[in-house]
Amino acid sequence: MPPKKITPPLMDETIRSLLEKSANLNRCVLCGKCASVCLSFKHFKSEVFSPRGRMALFQSYSSGNLEPGEKFASSIMNCFACGACESVCPTPARPRLAGLLMRSAPPLSQHLAKLQKSLKAGNFPVGFFKAAGLKLSPAAASFIQPLAPLKHAEGILYFAGCLSDSFMPESIRAAWNLIQQFGYNPQLSSGVVCCGAPYLFAGLLADFCRIALANIKEFEKARPKTILCGCPSCAAVFKSYPDFFEKNSKEGKAALRLASRIAVFPDWLEKALPSKKALLSLENLNVIYDEPCSLKYGVCATKSPSRILKSLPSLHVEKWREDDCTPGLPLFLYGKSNNPIAQIQNAKLAQLKEKAVDVIVAEDSFSRAWWRIELMKRPSIKSRVSSLAELMMSCF
Repeated sequence: MPPKKITPPLMDETIRSLLEKSANLNRCVLCGKCASVCLSFKHFKSEVFSPRGRMALFQSYSSGNLEPGEKFASSIMNCFACGACESVCPTPARPRLAGLLMRSAPPLSQHLAKLQKSLKAGNFPVGFFKAAGLKLSPAAASFIQPLAPLKHAEGILYFAGCLSDSFMPESIRAAWNLIQQFGYNPQLSSGVVCCGAPYLFAGLLADFCRIALANIKEFEKARPKTILCGCPSCAAVFKSYPDFFEKNSKEGKAALRLASRIAVFPDWLEKALPSKKALLSLENLNVIYDEPCSLKYGVCATKSPSRILKSLPSLHVEKWREDDCTPGLPLFLYGKSNNPIAQIQNAKLAQLKEKAVDVIVAEDSFSRAWWRIELMKRPSIKSRVSSLAELMMSCF
């Protein structure tokens, strides 16, 4: 007797279509090459927590051959969306995107209910990060201007992101001043505050798409040539907007235009730096670079921050013993539990007690915020946390 078909509850056609057309779910050949680079598989040592295992589960669920249970939900929740799997996949399949889409499927609702409720109530980012231990800064708003068509020929718009906007305005100030130091006139914006990543990670796909469309509309008003993102996680999300709309639709074409204008701040800085390097006055500092996954893998992958740091005189740049990158937003969502992210970051904290590190350069806003919170709890560790822009501005 053939197995009974199960109709996946509320597996709406939007998710099903995106799984097939954007995530290329059925193009996965289950070769397992992805397992060797997966943080989750490395930690749990179970096929269910490998990208191949997840794709097999998703294929079965999507086709109605699997009734999801606790292990199904746990598998999805323990994908940290670092993108390592997609960087080694020999097929067009996209396990990272599939995992993010599956968060909107019903089996995840009870696991994400608390976060979804907070987001729906408008408590992100302020309430979420205040609860995590960050102090809200009243100075942030003074750097933000309404969106308007850019008047300057270079057309640079700087996107700070909700976390820096609310809690770390000093990183906005440093980036803005640094861009001006190089002879440009950037614009900052209050029209676009959040890229939508929290909603995507929380399984609120419809809300994420609404935010994406609103952001696209706002950016179109300014008509920038380049949108510099201070947070690489935000840049990666902006570049992923086309994945969530029909390619030939009006929305899809607008999303592609936006994605083509996105640049991560370190890439822009690396190109502009040679003309000003002689003006830098650096003290001798021991620096360690905390590489975010959003710059190690995927559409924004770049080594520009480490190249910039190594090119600057008087800086002694160290590496962590582990070569693992730091996930951005998942660091806040899952970093306090017994999982790969907690293990990676706790190992790094232990190393700080052994090393004489003056500055931790954390380009991702979420990882930088996490470091600040953790170091506040450990006054014996004298290292300070900085963005690349903050470190550079201290040298002029």
